[in-house]
Amino acid sequence: MSSPLSLVPPEVILEIALYAQHQWHTDIMSPQAPHSAVRRLDAHLPQTTMREKPCCYNLEYSAVPECYDDSLPIVGRSPAHALSLTCRWMRSLVINFVSLWQTESILYRKNAEYSGKYLVYRQDAREPSVSYGSRTLVALQACSCFLKRLGTYCQLESIKVAIAREIPGVRASDAEEFFVRYNTIAPNTLRHFDLEILQHSRTADRIHIRAVRTSSLLSSRAINTSVVFFSSQLTSMYLFYSPSLRPRLGPRFFVALLACSEQLLFLTIDAGSAVVHAMNTVTLPALRYFRLVAPIREGAFLLSHLRLPAQVDIHLEPVVEWRATVPTYDDDVEPPVLWSEVPFHLLDDEADTGNRRGAIWRYVNALAAPDKTSALFRDFHPTAFPAPENLWDTLTTVALDVRLDPSASSSERECERFPEAVGVYFTKDLHGMHTLLSDPGLDWAHSLPPTAKTTVRRSLIVRDGVYDSVIRDSLYRPQYLKPVYECIDFVLTAALQGGGRGLFYGTPSCRCLVLHEASFKPRFSMGWDSILSSFLGVERIVIRCQQINLDDTLRPSSEGCLEAAHLEALAIYLNDAAPPGRHPCIYLKEIHLTCHEPLPSNSQWLRLHRGNEFELRLKPALSLWISVKHTMTALDSLKILDACVDYGVGCFIKGMSLQLPVPEIDSPSGPEGIPQDFLAELRVVAHRVLEAVNHQIEIPLNARTYGACIAARAQDGRRPKFEAVLQQQFPMPRIEGQNRPCCFKAEEGEIVMWYLPNVLLPARQAIIAESIPTAAAAIAAHPPQPDDPDDPNMDSPQWRHSELFYAIDEGEERLRFGRGMATLSPGWFQQAQDGWNDTLQVSRDLGAAPGRRDSAAQISAQRWLAENIETGILVSVILAIVHPAQYRESRAALDFLATLPDFAHHMKNWTFVFNAVTLITNRLTPGHRDRASGGANFYDLLLTIGGDSRTVLSLPGLGIRVQYDSGAVALFSGNEHLHEVSSFGMERACVACYARPAVMRWLNAKHPPPPYGEAMLPHGWWPMLLQVPGVRNYLPKAGLRSASAFP
Repeated sequence: MSSPLSLVPPEVILEIALYAQHQWHTDIMSPQAPHSAVRRLDAHLPQTTMREKPCCYNLEYSAVPECYDDSLPIVGRSPAHALSLTCRWMRSLVINFVSLWQTESILYRKNAEYSGKYLVYRQDAREPSVSYGSRTLVALQACSCFLKRLGTYCQLESIKVAIAREIPGVRASDAEEFFVRYNTIAPNTLRHFDLEILQHSRTADRIHIRAVRTSSLLSSRAINTSVVFFSSQLTSMYLFYSPSLRPRLGPRFFVALLACSEQLLFLTIDAGSAVVHAMNTVTLPALRYFRLVAPIREGAFLLSHLRLPAQVDIHLEPVVEWRATVPTYDDDVEPPVLWSEVPFHLLDDEADTGNRRGAIWRYVNALAAPDKTSALFRDFHPTAFPAPENLWDTLTTVALDVRLDPSASSSERECERFPEAVGVYFTKDLHGMHTLLSDPGLDWAHSLPPTAKTTVRRSLIVRDGVYDSVIRDSLYRPQYLKPVYECIDFVLTAALQGGGRGLFYGTPSCRCLVLHEASFKPRFSMGWDSILSSFLGVERIVIRCQQINLDDTLRPSSEGCLEAAHLEALAIYLNDAAPPGRHPCIYLKEIHLTCHEPLPSNSQWLRLHRGNEFELRLKPALSLWISVKHTMTALDSLKILDACVDYGVGCFIKGMSLQLPVPEIDSPSGPEGIPQDFLAELRVVAHRVLEAVNHQIEIPLNARTYGACIAARAQDGRRPKFEAVLQQQFPMPRIEGQNRPCCFKAEEGEIVMWYLPNVLLPARQAIIAESIPTAAAAIAAHPPQPDDPDDPNMDSPQWRHSELFYAIDEGEERLRFGRGMATLSPGWFQQAQDGWNDTLQVSRDLGAAPGRRDSAAQISAQRWLAENIETGILVSVILAIVHPAQYRESRAALDFLATLPDFAHHMKNWTFVFNAVTLITNRLTPGHRDRASGGANFYDLLLTIGGDSRTVLSLPGLGIRVQYDSGAVALFSGNEHLHEVSSFGMERACVACYARPAVMRWLNAKHPPPPYGEAMLPHGWWPMLLQVPGVRNYLPKAGLRSASAFP
C-alpha cells in the first residue's frame, strides 16, 4: 500500500520544499534578529558546569551539548536536511533536486555535495581546496573543534557561527583570530557574517571592540565577540553583548561606523554594560532602523555623537540601576520625600549631571526628535523641539510592557520589587502596534526609507541593570512599598506628559492604549491608577493576553494570563476608586480584549460593578468588548457650555442684525445633541437681552467717580449716615416700577445694570423650584440665628443669618424651600486667606477636604448642582452676551480649574461661569454691598424664583426700583452698588452668582474692563444702534450735588 504522501505530485513537494528552504535561509541569516528576549535578568544563580575538554571548557550543556568530534548538533538543520531523513522515497526525491541544496549549510558535507562539488586552486596553497555549490555555513552550538573542519571560508557568502572559546579568559580567542586571519584571503565573496562567541553565563570580562574591514560585506552580526566586520557597502550592523560583559565602544568602532555611514540602513547596539568613548560625530543619513541598549549615561553620550534622520524608526533602551542607587534612610534621619515612595525624580536628576546627561525625559524627547540628539544630550537648546518632519504627532497608539523581577516569589506582593523593564511603544494605529509587538525584532524589516515614510514606530524600554539575582536580593528595600507602581507612573508620565525643563510636551495625541500580552497586569486598582493616570485622552484600551482565567482561584501571577481579578481591579478604578477631584479616563469609550485561546463559553455575562457602570460581556470567541459608561465630566460640561454660549450669542447677533443696516447674517445652527426645547430657551434669553439693549436708560452718574468714593471708604452699606450723604453727592431721579427689559447706562457709556424679567420660561422656573428641596440638607446647615432686635441697622457681621430677615416657618404649611443659605464654589479661598501663597479649596458647603468623606449636606448640594446644569448654562449665556470680557476671563479660569486634580470632580457639573453661587431661600435682603466679592468691573447675577409681583429689587444709590418676580434676572456690581430686596408674600429663592477677583487672579485670569455696550456687538454696530429711535432714554438730574463732606 502506497503512502498518502506519494500521491502528491513530486513537483508540488519540491516547490514546497524549495520555499521552506528559502524561508529557513532568510530567517536564520536575518541580520537584525534579536539575540535576547525582553527578559534578561537571572532568575536564580546558575550552576557551574564542569567539563574536561578544553574545546567546551565550563560551558553549559544547553550551549554546547556535545563536542563536534563526537557528533554534529541537531539545531540549525534545514528543511531539505530534515526531508532527506524522513524516508527513502523522500530522500531519493530531494537529493537529485540541485536547486534545493544551493542554500544548504556546508557543515554537513554529504548534503553540501548535493549542491555540487568543485576543486579550487590557489597560488598560496600546495593542494586544491574543495568548494561546493552552496555558499552558506550554519554552525550552531559549536565547540572550537569545528575550526579544524572548516579550513577556509573564502568562497562562502553567508556565515552564521556560534562557537565556544578554546581557552577561557583569553580575550582574542582562536575562533576570532581564525576569521580575522582568513578574511585577507582573496577573492572574498562574503556578504553576510554572523559570529557568536559562546560563554559561560557568569563570565565577566572587558572587551575592546576592534573593527575588521572586508571588501563586500552587506550585513554584520557580532555577539559577545571583540571583532566587528564591516565594509563601505555595509547596510546592516548588529552588536550584542551579554550583561556580564563590558565592551568598550571606542575609536575603532566609530571608525567602522563612519566607514559605512552612507550606506547603513539598520543598526542595533545591544550592550547593557557598555562603555562608550566616542570620537567625532557620525552622520547616518540613510538609516531606517536604530535600536540602542546601553547604560543610561553611556547611551546618552553615544546619542550625542550621532546625527540621525528625522524619520528613523528609533528604539531606545536605557539601562538604569535605580535598585542599587536608591537612597536608604535610618529611622533617625528624615528623608527628603515620603519614606515609602521611591524618589525617581531625584535618581533621574542624578543621571542628568556631568557631560553624559541621561535623564529619561531626554530619551523620550529623542524619540520625538531623533535628528536633534546631538543637542538633546548636551546643553539643551530650543531647536531640539519636535518638528513636523519627525512625524511624532502621527503616533496615536501607545503600548505598555511591564516585566516583573523574575526572582520574586509567589508569596510576595506583586508591587514590592523593582520591575525588570518598563517599555512604552508608539505607533500610528492599532494594526501597526500589533505588528510591532508580535515581532521580537520590532518589525525592522518593514522600516521604509526616511523620505518614503508617512509614520514611524518608536519605543522606550527602561531596563534594570542589576542582572545578578544574588545582588538583587541583597538590594531589597522593604521601606519602599510599591516601586513597581511608582516606576510605571514615572516612566509613563515622562513619555506621555513631558518632563525636564518644560521643553517637551509629551504625547498629547495618544488615543489608544495596548497592554502587551506578556506584560504585568495589576490585581489592584492602585496599579491601574499608575498606568492610566497618565493617559488623559485615551479612548480605547486593548488588553492582549495568551489565555483568560475567570474562575475565583487566586493563582501566582503568570505572564500572558488575564484573570478576573485584573478586570475587577480595572472596573473598581474606573468607577469607584478615583480620588476626590479626579475622574479617570474621561474619554474612554471601549476596552477590547484579544486572546490566543478561545474564551470560556459557559460565561456569557459578568458584571464587575454593582452600579452597572462597568459591564464585561464574554463571548465564546477570540475577542470580547467592554463598554464603560461615564457620568458627565468636567471637560464634557464645559464643552456643552461653550456650544450653548456660541449658539446664544449667535442668536443675539442675528437678532440685532435684523434691525440695523448691516449685511445679512446667517442664523446659527443648533449644537449637535442639544435638545430643541433647550435651544428654544436659549433663543428666549437672547431675545430678552435684545429687548433690554433696545431700551437703554441713561442716568446722570459718573460711574468711576462714584466707585472711587465707595472704594476709598470701604463701605459695606451698614452706615446709614454715609449712604445719606452719598445720595446727596450723587442725586439720582427715582425710577419706579420698571417691569420691562432694560439696561441702565452711566454718563461715560458704562452699563451699570441689566434688568431682564421673564428671561426664564415658566417650565424652567418650575424645574429650578423642584430642585431646591434636594439641597435641603445644605440649606439647613446654615439656619437662621437669633439676633438682637435692637440692632436694626445690621451692625453685626452675622446679619445674613439673622432670623429677623427670614420668613416664619410655622403652622401646618411648612416652607418647602426651607430657610437658610448654601454657598457653593468648586474652588475659592477661605475667609481672609486670599493671598498669593494661599491655596484654593472647595467650599465647605459643596465638598469635604481632601481625604475626607462628603457629609449629607455636601452631597445634597452636589445633587442640586447636578440638577441645575441647564440653569448654569442659561445664566452663563446671559453673561456672555452682556459682558463678553468677564465671560472670557471667567471661562478661562474654570478651564484651568478643571485641570487641577483636587477640583475636577466638582467641576463636572459646574456650568455657572462664576466663581461662586449662593442659594438663599425665604429671606428678604436689607440694603448692603458685597465687599468680599465682585468688583467695579464685575457683574453679579441675581436670579429670583418664586415670590410674587410685589417683590421689589432696589438700588437706592441709583434710584432704581424694579419688579422682582419669579424668573427675573438682574446684573450689576454688588460690590459697588447698594442693593436690597423687599419682603414677599410667597416662598422665594434667590440664586446669586458672583466672581472672586482673588480666585480669578490665582487661576491666571485677568480683571475684565468696564462693561461698555460697544464690546457686545461687532465693530461699528453700537453707534448705529444708538441712532435708532426709542433706544436711548434720558433721565434729568435730580438736583445739584451738595458740597458737604463725608462723615
